[in-house]
Amino acid sequence: MTRLTIDRRGDAPVATDLLVDGIRLTRQDIAAEVANFPAPTPGASWKAAEHAMILRLALRQRATRLGIAATPLTDPDGRRETDEDATLRALLEAEVDVPAPSEADIAAAYAAHPDRFRAPDLFDASHILFAAPPDDSAARADAHRKAADAATLLADAPDRFADLARALSACTSAQHGGALGQISSGETAPEFDAALHRMAPGEISAPVETRFGVHLITLSRRVVGEVLPLALVRGAIARRLATRAAHKATAAYLQQVMAAANVRPALPLAEAPEVPGIKAFIEGADDERWLKVIGVMNRAADPAMAAVATMLAEPVEHAHAHRQGR
Repeated sequence: MTRLTIDRRGDAPVATDLLVDGIRLTRQDIAAEVANFPAPTPGASWKAAEHAMILRLALRQRATRLGIAATPLTDPDGRRETDEDATLRALLEAEVDVPAPSEADIAAAYAAHPDRFRAPDLFDASHILFAAPPDDSAARADAHRKAADAATLLADAPDRFADLARALSACTSAQHGGALGQISSGETAPEFDAALHRMAPGEISAPVETRFGVHLITLSRRVVGEVLPLALVRGAIARRLATRAAHKATAAYLQQVMAAANVRPALPLAEAPEVPGIKAFIEGADDERWLKVIGVMNRAADPAMAAVATMLAEPVEHAHAHRQGR
C-alpha cells in the first residue's frame, strides 16, 4: 500500500497566532483553509494555506491604505462577487501595469509557431455505427462483435460500405450510406477524430469505440489545413500575449506585496503556550495518525479544536515510542 511520506523537520505549524500588518491571523483561521490546499504532507498544506491567507490580508491592508474599494460585479448566471473579492480585483487593476504586446512581439510569436495558426483539416468520411451505451458492457461487447463481422465482409468487398451502412448503421447518416459530409478536426468524438487523422484516403478503419458505440470509418478525402495569414490571427495572438503578460506582472506584484508584509508572531515565541501532548504528537506521530488528524479536521465544524483534541488523545509515551521506532 502506498503511504504518505511525512517529513516533520520544520514541517509543523507555529504554536501561536500571527499578526499580518497588525491584523491577527489565528490558527483556527488557517486550519479552516487547510483542506483547500492539498499537499504531500500536512505541514506543507498548512504552510500553503498560511501563505495564501497572509497574502490576502496584506492585499486587504494595502487596499485600505490606498483607499481602494469597488462595487461587486455580477456574472451572467447572477453570481455576485464578495465585497472583498471586488476590492482585491480593483487593487490589482490599479496597481498591476500590463503593457500591450508590440507588433514585433506578435510577429515573433507567429513566426515561432506557425502550426498553431493552421486552419483545421477537412475530411470527407462515412461510418457505420453499432450503437451501445457506454455503461452497458454486454451491449458494448455485442457492438464490437458486429463491427468485427462487418469489417471482415468489407475486407473482401470494400465497395459494399455504403450498402452495409444503410443496412446496419444506427446513425441517421445510414440513409445516405453512412456519409457524414465534410467535417473538420475536432468536430467529432475525440476517438473518432484521432482515427480520421491516422487514416489515408480509401482506407477503412478497425473498429473505433466512442461514447456512442463502435464505428467503422472510411475516409474518402482529406484536405490539410493551411497556415492562416498573420492578419487573420493577429487578434488572437495579441490576446494570448496580453494574458501571459498579465499573469507574469500579477505574480511579480503579489511577490512584492508578500515580501513587504509585516508578519510576526502574535506572541514572542518564548512566550507562546506549549502543550506537551501536541509537541509529543508532532515529534512522534506516524503517517497514519497524521492522516487521521487531517480527516477529523476536514469533517469538523471547528477544524483547529478538532485537531487539538485528536492530538491530545494520543498518549505521550505512545507518540515517543513511534518516534523511537518501538
